[in-house]
Amino acid sequence: MVKILVIQTAFIGDVILVTPVFRALQQARPDAEITALVIPQTAEIVANNPFLHQVWVFDKHLADRGWRGFWRWVRQIKQENFDWALLPHRSFRSALLARLAGIPIRVGFDRSPAKRLYTQLVKYEYNRHEVLRNLDLLRPLCHRQFELLRPELFPDAEDVAVVDRIWRSSAISSQQKIVALAPGSIWLTKQWPFIYYHQLANLFLKQGDQVIILGGAKDQAIGSFFDFTESTPAINLIGKLTLRQSAELLCRCQILISNDSAPTHLGSAVNIPTITIFGSTVPEYGFAPIADRSRVLQRQLDCRPCSDHGRKQCPLHTLACLNEILPAEVFAAVQELLLQTAMIPEQPVGERQTRKGEQQKMIQTKKNPFRILFVCTGNSCRSPMAEGILQNLLPPDYQQKIAIASAGIGGFVNMPASELAIAVAEEQGVDLSRHKSQGLTRHLMQQSHLILVMAREHEEFIRFHFPKFRENVFLLKNFDRDSKSFHRASIADPIGRNRHFYEKIYHEIEVELQRILPRILQLADARNLPESKSDPGESEQE
Repeated sequence: MVKILVIQTAFIGDVILVTPVFRALQQARPDAEITALVIPQTAEIVANNPFLHQVWVFDKHLADRGWRGFWRWVRQIKQENFDWALLPHRSFRSALLARLAGIPIRVGFDRSPAKRLYTQLVKYEYNRHEVLRNLDLLRPLCHRQFELLRPELFPDAEDVAVVDRIWRSSAISSQQKIVALAPGSIWLTKQWPFIYYHQLANLFLKQGDQVIILGGAKDQAIGSFFDFTESTPAINLIGKLTLRQSAELLCRCQILISNDSAPTHLGSAVNIPTITIFGSTVPEYGFAPIADRSRVLQRQLDCRPCSDHGRKQCPLHTLACLNEILPAEVFAAVQELLLQTAMIPEQPVGERQTRKGEQQKMIQTKKNPFRILFVCTGNSCRSPMAEGILQNLLPPDYQQKIAIASAGIGGFVNMPASELAIAVAEEQGVDLSRHKSQGLTRHLMQQSHLILVMAREHEEFIRFHFPKFRENVFLLKNFDRDSKSFHRASIADPIGRNRHFYEKIYHEIEVELQRILPRILQLADARNLPESKSDPGESEQE
């Protein structure tokens, strides 16, 4: 086991953009025990993250302010005996904290003012997205290059319930287009004028759309700019939702319009069509939206960019970079982006994809197949093995009746199966060479009649986060203990025992599937009777 501390005590957007690091670490180093050190304002972003062992909250401005609080954290970190520290925040305080705590390997960027406190430097690439820059910090540990991964938050059942109550109390119609506006920013030179947001909202309201205004507690004064008539009210939720609840709400909207600030990155996390308005900063700095369908609006001026992050006032006192972007232009950009979105089959509201390139892999060879979904952590070993094994076990006359897919609760997307898993499966006549991972989504589970999980923790995860589908979830076999043995064995013998582990897993999956195959065929027969009209997602009685 390797113990890793990730220190990110910067702004909300910075912490959102570091979340792909946790997922990538867990995939590349399954033996890693990851701890995140964040500030109180960002703690909820990493709460519920399944890839984290623990979350520490460093209240650097209040409770832990000054040298006394700093040394208290030095002692606490030292007691944990971390092996690595990853420092995406280019802060002298963060670097000194890791250095004085005695963490032997400290990885940070070469442009940090504290780079002399690092043991390993990673080049800060200006022309790369911030997510990719953060993932670059893993190269010394994982010895590989990572593709762009989308940020993620993990709303819990309470977060979902809060948004459900808002939906019911606001009487939002399913026929309405729902537009989310996020007008706030702590920097004046990144904040599109409030009056423009007001005018834009009116344009949507006049055509019968529903407008939702989002923002944090510090943005509450902005709400006074949105004085709509009672007949066509916008829903002002500024200061009323947590970050996770905001993410859950965005899943149910059709589009987000935001400044170059944290809501843009929330939009990327839930993959909602996003329009981001840039002022004093530019997308080339690495903070552009990465939703599948997104657009940036900006003005090409000689004075831009004038800041890395933003300014409290415009140096020229004109704010031309934002004032010249008119509401009509933004409204037209929204219509164009939504038109492009309409050309792609749209998921039901609340079921948006949350990973780039995510594809539904259900086989649609028959109009009404019986759908089986295998679930593991990363969708790179156990679940694709099970998918391939069951496909080979099916009798020829059931190949058209049963659709099989696999997914991972970790949300890894477009990643190949493990090389050893491919090799072991190939020896048994199962081809995993073209497998690409996909993340677990509500929509995917809603399509599935039988969900077979590979570990007790996966079963608990689905039953807690997706209680609607709990009756469809069954444990194929609990591989938790085997995985822990594998992690210990891999250190001592990274080739021989690893292969033995995959062979053992393959054999056990095959035995279990052979055991339940008759029941699967029976369920498929019942599903494909002519009079059967049940919908995907209905539970099967077993």
